Amino acid sequence: RHIVVDMKTFCETVNNRGELIPFTLEFEGSSDKVPAMISEIHRDRVAAKALHCYFQIIEEGKPVTVFVPVRTSGNPKGARLGGVLQTALRRVKVSCMADKVPQAFDLDVSPLMIGQGIAIQDVQDKYPDLTFLHKPDAIIVSLAARSASALRAQEKQAKLEEERIAREKEAARLAAIEAERKRKEEEEAEKVSDTHEGAT
Repeated sequence: RHIVVDMKTFCETVNNRGELIPFTLEFEGSSDKVPAMISEIHRDRVAAKALHCYFQIIEEGKPVTVFVPVRTSGNPKGARLGGVLQTALRRVKVSCMADKVPQAFDLDVSPLMIGQGIAIQDVQDKYPDLTFLHKPDAIIVSLAARSASALRAQEKQAKLEEERIAREKEAARLAAIEAERKRKEEEEAEKVSDTHEGAT
C-alpha cells in the first residue's frame, strides 16, 4: 500500500526522535489507525535526503524486522600506522519485538589495530532480545591496512616502543647506581670529617 507523507514533518520527526520509533498511520477517507515502524529508508547517496521508506505494520505479539544503524566512536589505535576504518555494514538487520528495537548500535573502534574488526558475534550477546539476521562472523567494521607498508610500519613502531622501554629501564638502572655511588661518597666524606674533628 502506497502512502504520501509531508517530507518536512517526516524528516523533522526522524531527526529528533530517531528512525526506529512507532508511528500511527492514518489514511484519508478511513478511520483506521495503524501502528507501524520504519523498516528501511532509502536516501539520496549524495545529499543523504530521504527519498522513500518502507513501513511495516506492528502486530501484537509478533516481531518486526528492521535495519538498525551502526554508529562508531573513537579513533582506532592502528590509524596512526596507516590503518583505514572500513564499514561493511552501515545497518544491521535484526528481528525483535517493537519495544526492544535499539535506535543504533554504538561501536567503540578505538582498540582496533590493523587487521582487527568487530563482527556480529562481538555484539549479539549484548542484545539477547534481538535475533541478528546475519552470519555471526559477518564483519561490521574493520581496520584495514592502507598498504603493505602499513604492516611494516606497525612492526617497526612496536620495535621502537620496545627499544624505548629498554632505554628507560637502562637509564633508571644507571641512575640508581649513580645515586648509590654518591651516597657512599657522602658517607665516606662524613666519616673523614668526623675523624678530623675528633683529632682536633
